[in-house]
Amino acid sequence: MRECFPDLIPARPYCADDVSHGLMIRARDKALLHLHVQFNGPNDLTWLIFDIDRADARFAADDAYLPQPTIIIVNRRNGHAHLAYLLGRPVLKFAESRRAPLRFAAAVERGFVRRLGADPYYRGLIAKNPMHPDWDVEWLAPEPYDLVTLDDWLFERDTRPDPQPKGQFGLGRNCELFDDLRSIAYREVLTFKQQGESCAAFAKRLEYRASAINRQFAVPLSVSELRSIARSVAKWTWREFSPERFSEVQSRRGRRTRRATKARMAIVDALVDDGS
Repeated sequence: MRECFPDLIPARPYCADDVSHGLMIRARDKALLHLHVQFNGPNDLTWLIFDIDRADARFAADDAYLPQPTIIIVNRRNGHAHLAYLLGRPVLKFAESRRAPLRFAAAVERGFVRRLGADPYYRGLIAKNPMHPDWDVEWLAPEPYDLVTLDDWLFERDTRPDPQPKGQFGLGRNCELFDDLRSIAYREVLTFKQQGESCAAFAKRLEYRASAINRQFAVPLSVSELRSIARSVAKWTWREFSPERFSEVQSRRGRRTRRATKARMAIVDALVDDGS
């Protein structure tokens, strides 16, 4: 795994020695000379990373009865650590037609954060670089995990989402923002088209609405993530929604409603007949 690691991060990742001084983008070989490096690309999730800020962080997975991480990266001075789990199949963050895997990943992430006692507001953009000699590193699980296997270690109470937007963290924020923004897009896209506006203008509108939603989170998503979600929703909605498609959807919903009403009336009639 140590030999493969450079191929499992972005080609030009963010990196830093002191994150308080800002991040740099460097070629992979240069980035890996720094203390902190970006694990996941901007559009996909290859690693689940957890930030544990306590002296016994290296034992967090064992203490929580969770599978061993792929990598444990420990700060020798205080024992704080990043625990990283490699996924065998990356999860796309902004694929409109494939939201289920991201929701599943968000649930697994939520469960692990709770069980590990990890920082729920860790942004996950960069982590301790396991190739750097300043950290104490353990290379453990030799094979990547799939989400189903990780989920098998969790209970329903671990993965249950917080009902309040402010309580959302990690990938849960992406899902919450996407769902809210999608509802807005469905309501507004036809008006934009009828007014002769462009898809770019529609995307700008969704970015504005997304910013308002994003401010509800205790730790908001980054501007780049927000913009990517808004553009993804705008592009898909603009392509898929037309007055003809809207009319078709409304007709289909009307037929379902009429069938359901007819079925309920049949049940009521049957009950009345039985009682007479």
